[in-house]
Amino acid sequence: MICERGGRKRNPPSRKFVANRGNTEGSPFSLEPTLSGTTMTDREALRRALNSAVTLQRVDQYQGKLADLKRQFGHSIEILEPAGNYNCFAYAFGLADHPDFEALVLKTGKTAVMNSAFAAAELARADIIEMTQREAQPNDIVAYFSEDVLKHAGKIFSVSAAPILRSKWGPGELHAHGLEEVPWSYGERIRFFQSPDPKPVLDRLYAAEGVA
Repeated sequence: MICERGGRKRNPPSRKFVANRGNTEGSPFSLEPTLSGTTMTDREALRRALNSAVTLQRVDQYQGKLADLKRQFGHSIEILEPAGNYNCFAYAFGLADHPDFEALVLKTGKTAVMNSAFAAAELARADIIEMTQREAQPNDIVAYFSEDVLKHAGKIFSVSAAPILRSKWGPGELHAHGLEEVPWSYGERIRFFQSPDPKPVLDRLYAAEGVA
């Protein structure tokens, strides 16, 4: 699953993997069992359960499932906002509430106008700085890969003892969560990037869509 689709149905009328800290050279991080008090099986079970949970179509069912998983695994996941007209990549790059991005969504009719291929190409640019987890600061990008395929991205909200991220999951809501508290399908490798200036990214996105 790549986070490029659009909206969970509301009720009528309502609805642990950690980056390898031993790596300090800026290369991709592997997800490994270092969370205190949690076994690999527990974390894998949580991530696989999240994979299933995000497919639920009704908001109340999804919220109930997250509550069940919190009782079972003690996760820190919170829903912050309902689904909006953007995907995880637009949010991670700081474009989601930019007027020019909102205008592009309206012109193209695509909420996932910034798709995984475009986001991956942006992260590969020479002017995008990759860093270690220790160097990453609030608003920097956290990218999740399955092997070499970009699957998901979020941005850092806080960097206390354990980083707290914010990211949009698939067609669903904006979430706050720990680094390893993501669906299984988002991959096993994490990389960190300095947040770029959104204006040049938007200019390239407009050009890629052929919109003046």
